[in-house]
Amino acid sequence: ACQWREEMQNHIINLLKSAIRVVRDEEKAVYLAAAVLPATDDDPHIYAQILRTHLYNKSTQMLHPNLEYIEKSKMLDLLQAFISYYRELLKLASTPLPFPLIQMGRTFLFLFTFSFPFALVGLVDDI
Repeated sequence: ACQWREEMQNHIINLLKSAIRVVRDEEKAVYLAAAVLPATDDDPHIYAQILRTHLYNKSTQMLHPNLEYIEKSKMLDLLQAFISYYRELLKLASTPLPFPLIQMGRTFLFLFTFSFPFALVGLVDDI
């Protein structure tokens, strides 16, 4: 049972690391969101399938033979929820920000940076 848990733990860690790598890489996120790029070793869907296979095949060998179906279905539901959240995050990561929004953000940041010392001087004089 301990070996099965360690393997599950490793599969889950690999799944999370691959999801983080894909979301951080903007080009890869765009291609995976559009399903243009074929599945690679870095694709979290591959790791999710490995995790499902491990859960179905190895759980009967390593754990108590009567691992409750409710527990298995709960684990699979959590995995499915993770994949759906990952897809939504992938859409968000692959959507570019509009240029006017970036331009206004830079302008407000510039104004804030140079007007903040004057606000601090006013606070110090009041004390």
